[in-house]
Amino acid sequence: MFTVGDFNARTGSEDDFIFVPDSESHVVDIENIQINAVCNLDQYDFSRKRNSRDKNKNRFGNQLIEFCKGNNFFIMNGRTLGDIDGKFTCRNSSVVDYCLCSAELIQNFTDFKVHDFSSLYSDVHSPIEISLKQTDQEVSTKYSDDTRTNEQKIKNWTNEKSHKFLECLNLTEIENINSEIDGTTVVTQETVDTIIGKIGKVLINSARNTFGFKVSAGKKSEHRKNKPWFDHDCKDARSEFRKMKRNKNKSPFHRALVLDAEKRYKNTMNKAHKKYRSDFRKKMDDLKQNGGRILATSKWKHKSTAQPKIDFDKLVSYFKELNSDLRDDTRKSTN
Repeated sequence: MFTVGDFNARTGSEDDFIFVPDSESHVVDIENIQINAVCNLDQYDFSRKRNSRDKNKNRFGNQLIEFCKGNNFFIMNGRTLGDIDGKFTCRNSSVVDYCLCSAELIQNFTDFKVHDFSSLYSDVHSPIEISLKQTDQEVSTKYSDDTRTNEQKIKNWTNEKSHKFLECLNLTEIENINSEIDGTTVVTQETVDTIIGKIGKVLINSARNTFGFKVSAGKKSEHRKNKPWFDHDCKDARSEFRKMKRNKNKSPFHRALVLDAEKRYKNTMNKAHKKYRSDFRKKMDDLKQNGGRILATSKWKHKSTAQPKIDFDKLVSYFKELNSDLRDDTRKSTN
């Protein structure tokens, strides 16, 4: 298990493990605790000694140390090449953000880094990064009538190639499947699923070799819309900041330029957000004072005012005839 986050705990560089030499293990009686799990650190080239620029401790730090000792967890800060001296993670003055790794998964852990503070992502905390090894895990594949995969889609069936489809069938594999069916004495759901999967694989391979396949483009991700307060000034400031970040120049002068662009971007967003909220409050106040008339005006202001293209004389004539018909109907009903 890995646990990453802000623990509000200052632990200094105190040991987070219990180590008892073999010569003394018989006098220690601690149930359900793998006392010498620290050997896992040695096995995978992690330092037992944990470095930290923060030399202070607090109550939460003591509790975190006790938790690690009692549950076989290691604090990875200050134990890797990416964080060899245990960099500060908060306000550039303390270490309160940690990555905890269980003894069983220490073999999958690669590196830990603390990145430079950025006001765009947090008010006080620096971003942290962990690297893990890719594990080899067997993935079972289920075959169905749907021959599509994430990357390839078999082309549609055509009767003209039906003979080629039969020729491409793997007869050896079919014979093996038949033998497996004949030799099955106890039929279970797992047995049926396995055989159906093998049959499906034979058919899919033949279809792929016969009709070919095309690469599916996949579903396009929806365009992420900006917040309503994110105006053109924000976009310009963001573009300038990203442009500075992409520059590979690592000199102190360029670093200062990047920080300055980041600060301008942050201030521009704060200003736009503040203005948006102020305008919104003003609209709500106006709406309250006018008893909803602003809302009604907004509803109808975009209504089309175009008039029908009918000649005025024809319109007058039409209503005269209509009134005349109504009078005639009234007289008839009276008589």
